[in-house]
Amino acid sequence: MKIQIREKSYEIPWEYIVAPSLILLTIVILILSNRPTTKEIYYEDSGQPAAAATVRAAGSETGGALDIKSAPSAEEENNKQGLEKTNEVAGKININTATMEELMALPYIGEVKARAIIDYRNENGPFDSVDDLLEVKGIGTKTLEKLKPLVALE
Repeated sequence: MKIQIREKSYEIPWEYIVAPSLILLTIVILILSNRPTTKEIYYEDSGQPAAAATVRAAGSETGGALDIKSAPSAEEENNKQGLEKTNEVAGKININTATMEELMALPYIGEVKARAIIDYRNENGPFDSVDDLLEVKGIGTKTLEKLKPLVALE
């Protein structure tokens, strides 16, 4: 195979071009074909204990694993909803009663800021206003404006 670079012609055996290209193509195909994809499927089980299993879908389009889990029971759903209602008002987190995990679920609030909110609440009592969050170390006006639609006081 002849290659011309700046008016000079070079003779390169075709194996030096084709072989590396095929190797690179093979590597890309192997990487893309081995990407694991997991899908969750919930099923209703009539009175039998729920079992979680991983099933490899032979010949499936995705080639990924299917993770089969039982659907949450009605009692579990009611317990979860009851816990959420104690600390949330109309989808908002109550900053006077929220746990550390609930505070950390808010955007812009990590472990350190959640701990600071709880410490402030323990030292100074419940918040009288959402604007009182400005008194918490690490929360400024920009963060407060982003949090206002997400938090409440009861």
